[in-house]
Amino acid sequence: RPGERPAQPPGGGMAANAAAAEKGTAALGAPLVSEPCPTASTMAGMSASSGSSEAASAGAAPETSAAMAAAAGEAQAFGTTPRSRSLLDRGLGPLTVGGVRHSMLTLCSTALGGGVLSIAYVMKLTGIALGCLLLLISAVLAFASISSLMRMCMVTGKHTYAAVFSHCAGPRAGPVLDAMLFTFGMGSCIGYLVFIGDFVPAIASMFGASWDHEVVRDAAIAGAAVLILPLALAKDISVLRYISPVSICALFYMAAVVSIGCPYQFQQHMNSKEYGSVSFFNVDTQFFEAFALCIFAFNCHLNVVPVAASMVSPSKARIRKVSYRVNALQFAFYCLIGVTGYLSFLSTTKSDILLDYDASNKFVAGGRLMLT
Repeated sequence: RPGERPAQPPGGGMAANAAAAEKGTAALGAPLVSEPCPTASTMAGMSASSGSSEAASAGAAPETSAAMAAAAGEAQAFGTTPRSRSLLDRGLGPLTVGGVRHSMLTLCSTALGGGVLSIAYVMKLTGIALGCLLLLISAVLAFASISSLMRMCMVTGKHTYAAVFSHCAGPRAGPVLDAMLFTFGMGSCIGYLVFIGDFVPAIASMFGASWDHEVVRDAAIAGAAVLILPLALAKDISVLRYISPVSICALFYMAAVVSIGCPYQFQQHMNSKEYGSVSFFNVDTQFFEAFALCIFAFNCHLNVVPVAASMVSPSKARIRKVSYRVNALQFAFYCLIGVTGYLSFLSTTKSDILLDYDASNKFVAGGRLMLT
């Protein structure tokens, strides 16, 4: 009868569901009523409902596209997009200003300077084992500080040391930091000019020049200062991307000269009382001097904030990649030239490893010329 519920067949819920499905009901226990034929008003309502659904879908399409575009942009900003370049292209392709390799070259060329030539002297003061340990500690500290500075620059949106420091410590802190950086930069430049003053007279003597040593030294320092001045006045450090590899290549050349000549030098000096024996662990009052030299060897922080400001897509992953690679490369390089330089001259190792070699050595003279 119309309005009555159909009798459920035996077998419980599963049988009832099957029976209901055969009769076209939507669920168990739905009232069994005859469906009237759709009228004109019903068809109009269905058409309106369908039209509104299509309109809603059409309206949602631009929002979905915008959301997908935003997600793609965010993925690209944080370095999660698929790599479209091959490994060979990323390693040997043209340098991208603000890319990972350009940032690494800038920081490495900042750190790899005259301090490299003193690492062998560190091994003499502390021994090989303790010296390598101090280099490792310095590398870890440099990695942590570089990563932190780059992240601060990314989060705060400040592109200078003074701006970052003022954001953290107040507006009066900026000028104080600028004065400290000015003092540090001046001291570093003076130190490099002293190295140039040591290199040029030795190079001039190889060509038979009979000029006074002090005159040549003063002229070399003044000439170097005049040549460096235009590069120091540039506001954008990206202009140094073609100059930075030159100093790195010169230091790698010197590392090769010292390492290749180490077996011969060690064989000549290992049984001599003048040169002493190999030291692996030595702690005395000179420990702090050695540790300071190690810290300075990894110091590229003067350019960390400008590099972070010009970096393309400065995500956390790219910041860690640049910081890790820069310090890992420096650590391996310092251990190589430090250990081989110390084993070459043992207890007579000087603070500048090049001064231990004879002035007539053409390979060392080539290194002096490249470093100059």
